[in-house]
Amino acid sequence: MIYELQQRLNMDPTLNQVSLAGIDPGAMGSGLQRHALWVIRVLVLQKVYPAVRWLALNGLVRNLQKSAAQVIHAAARVDSEGKAPKHAYYFDDAAMETSTEAQDIEKRNWVWQQSIEYTQLSQEETALRKWK
Repeated sequence: MIYELQQRLNMDPTLNQVSLAGIDPGAMGSGLQRHALWVIRVLVLQKVYPAVRWLALNGLVRNLQKSAAQVIHAAARVDSEGKAPKHAYYFDDAAMETSTEAQDIEKRNWVWQQSIEYTQLSQEETALRKWK
């Protein structure tokens, strides 16, 4: 979605200075899982995740503070010209390449069109000119 939305923003005369960043926050336990099954809430999030975090400090399981810090770092990042990079993707504060599938023009357009359909987006709900 990053590439498709960034392309559409770049073509918009009003929104072409907006830059997008994608973040992989890793797996983390938070209040979002409060309605999950007991085995997930208690066993996985309170026992397994902390053990995995302790064993692999920079692994895929992170605490909320580290994931939030990565979001803030990506939002504040600028290049040598003082501009935010466009359609950037970060993992562990490092710029990463997305998969070739994520960069495929036909697939990302399909995801865009499906998102419009599922959300029932209308012209009144977006400032983006070329949104369809």
